[in-house]
Amino acid sequence: MSEKLVDQLKKLSCVKGKQKTWISELSDSQLLEVFHRLQNGETCKSIARHVQQAWGVNPTSSIHAISQGILKFQKRCRHLLDAPAPPIQQESEFSGPLEADYDPTDSLAALDFIAHSMRERIIGMTEREKKTGIKHPYLSRELQALATLQKVILKQRAYELTHDDPLQERRWVRRQKGIQEEFGALMKNTTNEDRDRMASTIGRFLELAKQNCVKLEIGPDGSYVLPEKSEA
Repeated sequence: MSEKLVDQLKKLSCVKGKQKTWISELSDSQLLEVFHRLQNGETCKSIARHVQQAWGVNPTSSIHAISQGILKFQKRCRHLLDAPAPPIQQESEFSGPLEADYDPTDSLAALDFIAHSMRERIIGMTEREKKTGIKHPYLSRELQALATLQKVILKQRAYELTHDDPLQERRWVRRQKGIQEEFGALMKNTTNEDRDRMASTIGRFLELAKQNCVKLEIGPDGSYVLPEKSEA
């Protein structure tokens, strides 16, 4: 339990000159739990129902009346709720494309990037659950959304393996044109001796590449894999 955070919450639960609510009468652990439930996105009415049933807070009051106290507390600690969560310092099995690799014109890359972001969000939720002991109310929904997106990505990969992408084809044509222009500009500034040396080097490179190249196959997920060795 963070003593500094609890001290801040206790001060915000009972502000001098403002109306006092039942929130200020909660214990430190209860106050912290209310804060974490708000941080997890739980509604004020849902929290009000929990504190009345589990803690016996204002048993004769309506859920609406109890939720008003939570709403006031939420407004007072908004700056703490909106503070960014610390980064998770651990290696995750959910590795994916970095933001620098995100290409909005590539539909599959865009979906991979979104899935990566969703995985990171889910990891953050589970880490917070472990730290606070409070179950996130929307974690199962997030997991279902990620599972659905992964099915879409698999279908998209399967489709791209059997269909040409016109947008990718246009990018490839532009790339070839750019390479030809750059190569043409380079050749204008070279002598016959330079060209002979260049041709000799390229020829040697192709010869070595042919001798040492390894044939790759496309796996079910669209990635390149080494072919399995056939049994003698």
